[in-house]
This record gives sequence, structure tokens and C-alpha cells, in this order.
Amino acid sequence: MTNQIFKSAILNFSVSAQNAKANVPQIRFSTQDSGGTARLKFTAKKDDNNLPLSSAAEVTLAMVLSVGKKYESSYIVNPEIINRTEGVFEYSLTDEQISHDGQANAELYVKYPNQTMQINRFSFVIEKAMIDDNFLPVATYYVEKWDDYEKIFNEKVEILQNEIDDLQGQATELKNTFDSLNPDQFPQKADFENHINNTNIHVTMTDKTNWNTKENTAGSQAKADSALNSAKAYTDSKMDSYGAWINVPLASGYSTGDSNTPQYRLVAKQTSTGLKTFAEFRGSVAGTFISTANSTLATMPTGTRPIVTYYGAATSNNGNGGRIAIPVDGKLLQVSSTDNANPSYVSLSMILYEVGN
Repeated sequence: MTNQIFKSAILNFSVSAQNAKANVPQIRFSTQDSGGTARLKFTAKKDDNNLPLSSAAEVTLAMVLSVGKKYESSYIVNPEIINRTEGVFEYSLTDEQISHDGQANAELYVKYPNQTMQINRFSFVIEKAMIDDNFLPVATYYVEKWDDYEKIFNEKVEILQNEIDDLQGQATELKNTFDSLNPDQFPQKADFENHINNTNIHVTMTDKTNWNTKENTAGSQAKADSALNSAKAYTDSKMDSYGAWINVPLASGYSTGDSNTPQYRLVAKQTSTGLKTFAEFRGSVAGTFISTANSTLATMPTGTRPIVTYYGAATSNNGNGGRIAIPVDGKLLQVSSTDNANPSYVSLSMILYEVGN
């Protein structure tokens, strides 16, 4: 067993309209607190008592790191609930996140199927270690859940649409300018040829270049159309696409749990390294789960399987957590459940992975 050391910040938050901004002790981490060492540990309270979290509850943590710096970055993540009865959950900063030195602002939420509740807003500091003086992190925006990303996505689409509208306005203005040109301003073809053939007139190469490169209405319109088409192609390439929901091909002995059909869909998403495809799941699976051995719930078809083995936490009807694993062969495995609880159904709604085959 590998020993781990954590630098934990203990935060006790009271859920109250009078305490939305918490008075917390000063928290200071270092850019060298790598490997998940820097950990935020929370306890939610209500009326001075611990606030239990049901199996349907999810916790979301929004963070803005390196506030005010050119590499200011935002993250929306989901802390791990380690004790639902006592309302205790925690989150360890990743190596990428801990590299963002400076002021960090954070806000904590609890989400239920039809509700979202802000718990507290707080801040902490990440000090740059001397060994990292010459290192600059990259500005990043990261979310763990697609529904959180939709808000940011809609804002980006609006910005891109404004840029397209601006380009369209410039193209229209340019077209109107050249449409207003009077042909009488230009010499007739015969006069022009006579002028060229007149050896008594000494024309410089600069003059010839200026004449030969004069813009015309058709040429300017073609350039404007090309610019507009390029802008539309660029924005279209940045828009993500969502496939239809498809029923998970359940193995024999397993069925829909809690009237919530287990389904998946493919999502094509633009990333910093290009277009990638992800598989997103929802719904619940009912059946007999063996807590001490792997249970094969389904086998995903080719084209929807993960690029590497997926491991993730899963919730169940009795409030106990468990683990789901999906190897590259596509088998959807229920690996274990807490305290051998043997639930009657488990949720697939937390599963999201990059498709590799």
C-alpha cells in the first residue's frame, strides 16, 4: 500500500441565506503541492447539524485560478462525497490546477435532480514555489459535466455570432462602396489601348503595376464572399455536435432500473488538440450485483468503446457508492459496491469517456 500525505484545508460551511460568503481560515498552497497533495475538505451543516446528502445529490465546485493574470483559468469539477450521512466531501487539486499561482476564488453548490443550491463562496492562495519561478501555466477552461459546459458554450456561440455579423456588415459596406463606382470614371477600352500603344508616353513600372492591380466590383465581392465563407467555416468547426440517445445493450439478467432507461450518446467536441468523440451515459440498471466480483452489465458496440479503461464512481438506490469499469473491449462492469451493499439498481449518469474504438 502506497502512503500518501495530504495538505488539507478543512472547511465547515453552513447552508444559510445569511452565510453565502463564508469566513474561512486563510488557506495557502504551493505550486509544488503536486500529486493531489493540496486537498479541500468540506463539511456541510444546517442549523449547526451535519447536512446529510441523499444518493441523488451531487456536489459541484467552481474555481477561478490565477485571478487577474493573463493565464487566469476556470474549472468546474465534482468533489467526491466520502460520507453522505455526515455531509462530508473533498477535492484534491490536480497538477495542472496547482500550477496556477495567485488568488483563487471558489464557489460550492449542491445539485439535486430539480434543484441547485449555492452553499458558500470562499477563496484561497496558491504561492509560486521558487523552483517554479520560470514556469508559466496555460490558460484553461475545464468542466466535468456537459450540462455545466452548456452555459459557457452558449456564451461562446454568442461571441462568434457577433463576429460573423460584424464580418457580414463589413462585406455589405464594401459591396455598396464598389457598386457606387461610376463606369464613366474609367477610360474606354479603345482609348486605353491607344494610350498603351502610344510610344511617346513614358510609363514607369510602378504606374503599370498600379493600373494592373486596380480593384473592381467583381473582385471585391469575391474577396468579401471568401472572407464571409471562411468565417462561417471556422465557427461551424468550433460547434460541438450531440448524437441521439441509444439504449445500452444490456446483458441477460439486467434491465431498466427505477423506470430510468439506461442510454448513451456520442458527443463530438472540439478540443485544444482537435476534434474528439466522447460517450455520455444516463439512466439506471437493475439486476443482481455481486459485490465481491465483477458483474458484466453490458457490452458496448465497436465505435463507442473507451480509448483507455474507464474507472468511475457510481451511485445506487440504497445510497451506497460503488465503482464502474469499462475496459477497451467495451464490457460495462460493476466492479464493487460499498460495504457489499448489493443494491437493486445503480446509476450510469456519471459515466463520460473519450471514445477510442
